[in-house]
Amino acid sequence: MAPTGRTGVPGRRDGLRVAGQVGTRVLLDTDELSTVEGEPVTVSGRAEVWIDDDWRPLAGATVRALWSTDSGAAAVRPVTDAEGRFSGELLMPRSGTVQVNVLPGTYLDASAEEPLKVEVARAASIGSFAVTVGTNSRLTAQGRLYTGESTPSDADNKVQIQYSADGATGWTTVTAVVPGFGDPQEGSLFQGTFAAPAGQGHYRAYFAGSADWQAAYSEPVFVQLP
Repeated sequence: MAPTGRTGVPGRRDGLRVAGQVGTRVLLDTDELSTVEGEPVTVSGRAEVWIDDDWRPLAGATVRALWSTDSGAAAVRPVTDAEGRFSGELLMPRSGTVQVNVLPGTYLDASAEEPLKVEVARAASIGSFAVTVGTNSRLTAQGRLYTGESTPSDADNKVQIQYSADGATGWTTVTAVVPGFGDPQEGSLFQGTFAAPAGQGHYRAYFAGSADWQAAYSEPVFVQLP
């Protein structure tokens, strides 16, 4: 993605000129990043200063990347190199927007904040998965979807029941079920009944995940029909 950044008005902050200070700006390497829960993202780009009627690399300046909500915050403050480049790792517990700017100094005006969208896919897992055989070769699969402190949105909150003849390849979805809305830390119960696609085989539960959630699989179980 092309670098982003506002040119701004050199030497101005909130519409007012700051005496004795020169204007700065941040050019981000990208305006979107993605990661998984527990892994940081690398915030990088270039800082520039307005000197002699032109934007030039800003060396030795502190850049702040800040994510903040009512429930928490995370920040990193890298220092620019001789070419104005900066890079820092930021660990966020959930998705959000990071504001990046040059911090003010004795002769430097703070730059405008540049937004960086970060998608954090939270961890999910499936447990207690079992398949029972009923009448007329109908099977009932059930288990629990664990998603920590929150429940996926309606668009994401689905579990697919999949079948494979050998338990390793050719997995196909035979039905999809919606977990109940219990305590996600204790596991939301899901259950589905369907006709067996073959005389015997392996079954597993699959949570596809999304930008907000990591995918998850159960351990496969073997089912032998009478």
